[in-house]
Amino acid sequence: MSRRSYRSRYRPASNPGWEAARKHIEEAQEFSEELGGHDEDVKDYFFGLRGAQLERVLTEYGRQYGSDKEAYARATMSKWKSGRTQMSGLVAKRLFSLLPELMPLDKKFELAGNLWRFFGPQSQHSYVIGPETSITEIESIVAARLSQVVLQYQVPDNLKKRFSWLAKGDVTLSERMLNHFRQQEKELVLDKLRSELPVLQRHMRESANFTKSMKQTLTLQKHTVEVWLDASGGATVREGSLKPAFFFRSAKSGTGISEGGWDNLGFFGIVGIIILILVLISR
Repeated sequence: MSRRSYRSRYRPASNPGWEAARKHIEEAQEFSEELGGHDEDVKDYFFGLRGAQLERVLTEYGRQYGSDKEAYARATMSKWKSGRTQMSGLVAKRLFSLLPELMPLDKKFELAGNLWRFFGPQSQHSYVIGPETSITEIESIVAARLSQVVLQYQVPDNLKKRFSWLAKGDVTLSERMLNHFRQQEKELVLDKLRSELPVLQRHMRESANFTKSMKQTLTLQKHTVEVWLDASGGATVREGSLKPAFFFRSAKSGTGISEGGWDNLGFFGIVGIIILILVLISR
């Protein structure tokens, strides 16, 4: 009993300054969560506003929260931007909550895309095609596989919050942004396929006497598509990969490394050289 009484007697008094600081930290954390847990890009956007765009935000801030708050924001803007003065969580929430309504649509998509690139869906696929395989056919198969990935992707809470914040409760806009990034994922990969695979197939046809297989790896954002080209594959296409016994490494492309398998001619050529060396040594 005496110990409990002793502790209560010497309990430290509350510090109003510390309590206020703690409250500001909590408010800042709560608002950061509202933005999806990552708010640096939103801060960069705000502090990058100039002229009429900044004027609209500050004027609206004053209209909603008072002329004194507006005057303080105008006087402190440069210090906030330089980091000399820390913006409180409450002020940040009030100011930044005005941004979506006054923000151009393309900027909303940009800020949504910043988070999508980190937390969006990811996948890895491997295909085997022949030198005569139709690009349209492989494109159709890859597109179907990517559609399955992005449609089954469960959007995490931080992305939902960022979309919701930017859309300001507009469900149609939020869904539009989500569909945009889903479609963009596929189109970026397919564009690479259209530009890279014809080159790979042409190279295979031109070096058919020396190369039996090649590989091209296309990596875009969080998706990787590995395409094996089999010289004997004709116009076929299937999911899977090849595992040749020997490889040579060719020049790097913008999306990965092309690799080709040595054919039997190359193998026996090396064996022939070794035998010739042994004969010369024995003389």
